[in-house]
Amino acid sequence: TSQSSYWFGNSITVTASIENNGTGAFSGEIVASVFNSQGAFISDISAPQSISLNPNTYTTKIFTHAGGVPFIPGDYHVRVFYRTIGGLWTLVPHDYGILLDEINYAEFTVTYSSDIETNSAFTISNNGGKLIQGSSATVNVDIKNTGASTFYGSYKVCLLNLEGITQQDIQTLTDNNGLPSTYHYSNGVDFSGTITVDPGTYLLTLAYQPQGTGVWYYAGSSNYSNPVYVIVEAPAIPPDIYEVNDVFSQSHSLTASFSNNNATVSTTGATLHTGTDIDYYKIILPSGYNYTLTPRLHDAYNSGNGQTYTVDASFSYSVDGGNNWSETYDDIVYSNITINNGGTIYFKVAPYFTGNTGTYLLNVSISRTEIQSNNADLATLTVNPGTLTPAFNAGIFNYIVEEPYSVTSITINATAADANATIIGRGGFALNVGQNIFHVIVTAQDGVTQKDYTVIVTRANNTSIAESNISALQIYPNPASSQLKIKNYQLEDGENVEIVDVLGRVQQSTIVNQQSEIIIDVSHLAKGMYFIKIGNWRGKFVVN
Repeated sequence: TSQSSYWFGNSITVTASIENNGTGAFSGEIVASVFNSQGAFISDISAPQSISLNPNTYTTKIFTHAGGVPFIPGDYHVRVFYRTIGGLWTLVPHDYGILLDEINYAEFTVTYSSDIETNSAFTISNNGGKLIQGSSATVNVDIKNTGASTFYGSYKVCLLNLEGITQQDIQTLTDNNGLPSTYHYSNGVDFSGTITVDPGTYLLTLAYQPQGTGVWYYAGSSNYSNPVYVIVEAPAIPPDIYEVNDVFSQSHSLTASFSNNNATVSTTGATLHTGTDIDYYKIILPSGYNYTLTPRLHDAYNSGNGQTYTVDASFSYSVDGGNNWSETYDDIVYSNITINNGGTIYFKVAPYFTGNTGTYLLNVSISRTEIQSNNADLATLTVNPGTLTPAFNAGIFNYIVEEPYSVTSITINATAADANATIIGRGGFALNVGQNIFHVIVTAQDGVTQKDYTVIVTRANNTSIAESNISALQIYPNPASSQLKIKNYQLEDGENVEIVDVLGRVQQSTIVNQQSEIIIDVSHLAKGMYFIKIGNWRGKFVVN
């Protein structure tokens, strides 16, 4: 730098000699950047300058700042950086020579003093020492008169932006009694007011105005810094209506109200109200439908609905009860989320940058398609009058019913296991003598799956066997394995004895003469239930 110490408000000049020690030509920019004593970047001295250097040549560049803010009184150092056009800034390395070391580092100090001096550090006596937008603040600072005569005039504490322009006067006070030479205010001076500026970084400044001048001056900073950097914080955000939902087990349930199989769920008024706030939500989707979900997060980084939000947030989701979570999304997902036959989906919203607070909106668009059932089972099946053989079971599709000659019609009743299925084949039906076959057909909701329940009703012909003979009838053994005997049945010559399976098919037919015991060979029959018919009489037996 042109000097090691600058008066606050005076121009600052930095001269840099840059040499190209490479083998090729260089074309790019250089800049002189200033850092405070803690190493924090403050500002560039001036805009970057273009340079073009052939190998083993050098150039000298001068950078000048007009002085004042942001280079407030304090200690600084400056370093030079370079970059190719469009490249990244890189620190120019030191050049250690044989006779002379050229170091890319220079220190300077900015000083300022005045008859009216800052005589203590600034303290904020309320709000936990914070300046909060919309809240009152009291700033205390001591003031000392180092001039030769009593000071008459006004003081103020104000907030400047980083270009040194006043943004707000917190309070202005006038001392009509005057502050004698070498005197100060033993308890400092309180400046109170409501902070009205937007959240951000400012310079908290003590200024004074001699009576009758109309000009404000910075108070001196010989022993205490003035101005000083401060942060105005946004006001505290109250919890939203979805709290408490800070952990998975507290997930707030959002209701999806469908119209024409579409619904939209939104977290209207949602906030991340503290720096550690994480919000969990869940949407319960009933079974019977397949769902497609499209979530969208509107926040400070990317609002897609034209509204303004104040926190940059991100979200993820889980469809397995929180055991596994998706990757984190900033605003939209890469593809829609599909959930088949319902379930519960969970969402987790967190600040993109840890500790940030503010407002956001999570919006979830949902569409659904009803699942078409393939259930074509019957729940009940009856014949009136009559009894099904075997007894009804949804998994059995063939039944027989025996009716006497006197029954001329029946009613078939049936109900489906699924209320959305359709049934044909129910109602009243006339009976012919002999075998009558009826089909009860169930079509599932999907329109494809069908099941056919067959009922064979046999109506006896108009012949009969004497009641005395029927009462004396015995069939044994039952179950049978090789022979079936019918005893005490006084048959007439030429009587036909039929064995019929459960599907109504005649398996064996035998003409017998009048005798008191009939022996029938059943060894060739498959295991199962059978019926024996002799005239109008019916009996049943099992082959094992």
